[in-house]
Amino acid sequence: MAREFIDGFESGSDDLWDAGSGATIVSTAGLDMDGDYCLDLANNTEYMEKDITADDEMYFAFRYRPVGTTSSGIIVFRNGTTLIGYLKRDPDPTNVLKAYSSLFNLLDTGTVDLDQATTYLIEIYYKVADSGGRFVVKVDGVTDIDFTGDTKPTADTQFNKVRLGYNIVATGYTNAYFDNFIMDNANWISKTSIQAILPTGIGNSSNWTPSAGANWSCVDERPPSDADNVQINAVDTTDTYAAGDLVGTVLQVKCVQLEAHAKYEGAPVPTNLKLVARRSGTDYLSSDKLVPSSFKTLYDLRSTDPSTSSPWTESGVNALEIGERSAA
Repeated sequence: MAREFIDGFESGSDDLWDAGSGATIVSTAGLDMDGDYCLDLANNTEYMEKDITADDEMYFAFRYRPVGTTSSGIIVFRNGTTLIGYLKRDPDPTNVLKAYSSLFNLLDTGTVDLDQATTYLIEIYYKVADSGGRFVVKVDGVTDIDFTGDTKPTADTQFNKVRLGYNIVATGYTNAYFDNFIMDNANWISKTSIQAILPTGIGNSSNWTPSAGANWSCVDERPPSDADNVQINAVDTTDTYAAGDLVGTVLQVKCVQLEAHAKYEGAPVPTNLKLVARRSGTDYLSSDKLVPSSFKTLYDLRSTDPSTSSPWTESGVNALEIGERSAA
């Protein structure tokens, strides 16, 4: 029971999401966000949506920076096309948060004035149920909304889509920046940073063909380059790379997410990719990830160090080699 999904947008891409409109990835300069990149939904009707494993409850955390007087849509929960619940910020001058189940059923209203051009840490615990439903919202660690009751507006008992941004009918406005989006299936998340660790040198295995130069230098770009790449047309072939270290003060490592920006061309022999975490001389492989016909980021989230089956340590992360293995 731990992290379900993370995206700090540090790849310079929104490729981990499944649908969207109008979104861009921009520099965090001047926005009081974390790292180098964040999600720009700073216009009307913009959103990003993630398909998730259906569940009836989840914890969320993200950085949120409203801009303009009409900032409104923040996060939406749906089951397929059915709206289950959502959180919005009232436009100026009130600026307070409001939690809803269904389109117009207001559950609770917060009291914190969320000024525009100010960055906040938003945390949410959301549970779909009749009398035992919950919709709890914290702003900068302090509870602002705490609703217990009926959060199940339809027969649906779970949600399988999470959207940042506008909620189609209820409001056409987003007008905000987002960063460090995290889902956890068990616990409050609190203030958390997400760092990008990129290839920095030759690893134990260099068996894929680079587009030019060294293998590792073909896969170290942010945002990802479609032209600069490594490729293979054989199964069970591994490429790994030395990687950078965590920076700054690290109190605890909650997870490591391996990512590969990949596609297939023609009629290749391998149709799947396994993401590789190499620790203590052993390649630890993810499950098969089906490679698409157009570039998409494939990922594998690991809450524990595969070489110890214990939580990650800073030294364990710094010792990682990362890479990929072709699979049938």
